[in-house]
Amino acid sequence: MNDLLPIVAIVAGVVVAVLAVLFVRGRFGTAHEQGRYHLTELARSKHVPRRARRRSIATGRGSTIRGKPMIGAGVLWLTDDRVGFVRRTPHQTVEIDLRTISSATSSDRFTRDGIEETANGDEQFLIVEWQPTGTTTARIAWLVPDADEWAQDIRRTRR
Repeated sequence: MNDLLPIVAIVAGVVVAVLAVLFVRGRFGTAHEQGRYHLTELARSKHVPRRARRRSIATGRGSTIRGKPMIGAGVLWLTDDRVGFVRRTPHQTVEIDLRTISSATSSDRFTRDGIEETANGDEQFLIVEWQPTGTTTARIAWLVPDADEWAQDIRRTRR
């Protein structure tokens, strides 16, 4: 029995180390840690273009696109010709051609369907308006920590 003691100690040490790594990565952490982990994985997934010049975890706060309210956590990304958002749950994507964008601004307030929201903390609303093919002007907003920089980057890139 004493001969097995070192083996049991090694196996126990490996199990503890694996559990510690999984906890640190967010798999067994708080709901917030788990959500952050899944969003970070989404940002690295096939749903976000590898050529994205910028990407950030963001919270969709609504759009005027019929059938795509885009409310929820996801990843916002920008390439040389598009800005996009992939919502985590339920999975949904919107991509906007930069040539169709009429404005990209940041604000502390966003109104949708008669509901006015106010940003709190370190985040502001990034609000994008564009002209989809064959429709009136569409509007979408995200809560993102660096909304001013996002708006400037979108305006610079679409030129």
